[in-house]
Amino acid sequence: MVQHSRMLFLFLHLLVLAAIVAGCVKSPATPVPTPIPVASVYFLYTKVSLNEAGTIKVEPPPNQNGGYKSGTTITLYAVVNRGFSFKQWVQGPAAENFGTQNPLTITITSNLAITAVFGKEEPIPTSVSPAKDDIRHFIVGDEPFQFIGAFVVDGEFTQTSADNLTATAKTAGLNVLSLTLPYAQNWGDEASLSQLDIFLDRASAHGIRVIVTFLHGLGIALDKTNRFHNTGGVEGLIRDENLKAAYKELIKRVVTRVNTVNGKKYSDDPTIMAWDLISEPIPSPVINTGQTDITMEELDAWVQEMVSYTKSLDPNHLVTMMLVGFARFKDWPVSIKELDFLFMDVGVYDILYVQDQSLEEDYLEKYMNYPIFSIGKPVVPQLAFTSAWLDEKFATDHELQGQIYEEALRKGFQRGIAGALIFSWGTKLSGKKLEGAREPLVDIYLRYDATDEEIVTPIMEVAAGLPVIDQSKSSSQFVRIAP
Repeated sequence: MVQHSRMLFLFLHLLVLAAIVAGCVKSPATPVPTPIPVASVYFLYTKVSLNEAGTIKVEPPPNQNGGYKSGTTITLYAVVNRGFSFKQWVQGPAAENFGTQNPLTITITSNLAITAVFGKEEPIPTSVSPAKDDIRHFIVGDEPFQFIGAFVVDGEFTQTSADNLTATAKTAGLNVLSLTLPYAQNWGDEASLSQLDIFLDRASAHGIRVIVTFLHGLGIALDKTNRFHNTGGVEGLIRDENLKAAYKELIKRVVTRVNTVNGKKYSDDPTIMAWDLISEPIPSPVINTGQTDITMEELDAWVQEMVSYTKSLDPNHLVTMMLVGFARFKDWPVSIKELDFLFMDVGVYDILYVQDQSLEEDYLEKYMNYPIFSIGKPVVPQLAFTSAWLDEKFATDHELQGQIYEEALRKGFQRGIAGALIFSWGTKLSGKKLEGAREPLVDIYLRYDATDEEIVTPIMEVAAGLPVIDQSKSSSQFVRIAP
């Protein structure tokens, strides 16, 4: 019995000892996850000092919650409306100076409230304009030549499509068409230039004159695959000697070409009214955001060189350059003194619905902020409803557009324009092409053809009041400027 009790005591003692030992041995600790640092999120608040003066564009946009992670680099663009100028950025309720750079690149490390300060531009006094009008016009032979035309958006032509486009344009009262060489033609390749051959031949058959544009400034600014790409538009052609040489080669290849359809040398073909060196040389988006520092002196020297070069190859045709947004440069008239006529894009939609102005008799002078009828050159505006603010209701209202075109054309001719283009004329987009439209409101609704009676009828009414030239005599005569 005593022995059994001793054994039980020993067993219990061992159990207690085992428990004590087990308690002293540490089991492996459960890993504690390292906290993942959460990046701070900050917010950017922007506004403009004058709602009518412009807007602010921010890249990249904020995330879905409306903020930016700390350390994010962003760029602010002050987009300026016509008649105003960008002054500076200010920050916070105290309006502390935040710089005058446009665009402005900053790194987000705190919440920011930034205002773009704009100012109203005063009319620019000038000493180069005569005191009175010096209105000039075109002639063909001895007859006055005034016209209504259109910009052609089609870039590829077959015999059938070119014939239909030019024939219907003539029926609609248009007698000048302007087109930009398709991008493929920047290299002057035969496949592309042969389409221009077709278009010129069909235009000649229907009594249509053609303004041929070598390059599109906005196109070469946006298209990184373009041989002449430069974000400043014409900037590369001015400052890069290799690009300038390539551009001259393009000019030579085009103006000295012999049409493979009718055998006419381009330089001897009266169907061509003029060569347009480059439309929109410094694109409006570039001007608005200050992304180029091209001076008017540089542009003037380049224009002189290119006009001289073009006319050395082809002395028969007029040479021009379509201006866009140049009212922002106080010395812009300097750049056109070597051009044969003033060719300019006019944002009619912006005049009426962005600037909230009416089409007064001098609406073109106000738009260009200059007495353009005093410079001693024919004035040819391209009237367009294209706009960053274009809304679908207006874009689809062809009746209203027709009324505006009629008013703008009548007042333009009364004031002294030599001709005018509308934007735009071309083959209607349909089916799958609608999905791929670059600018749907423009490419779909502002692309007119002969079926758009609301557009065609008012144009024909204005055209009926213009001088009519004898096509049987004039088809072999070049467009000149009246003495």
